[in-house]
Amino acid sequence: MHANANASAVGIDLTPDILSAVDEALGDAPVRTPALAVSATEGVLRKS
Repeated sequence: MHANANASAVGIDLTPDILSAVDEALGDAPVRTPALAVSATEGVLRKS
């Protein structure tokens, strides 16, 4: 059901008022710059 709703929303433009309301509702929750988790190491590692 969610996939169908998401697919049908493709191409819908959101007004600046809606985007501002979303930003206000989410506050600081969205991560805007990627960062590694505390226990993660940078790079691709393979198990042998």
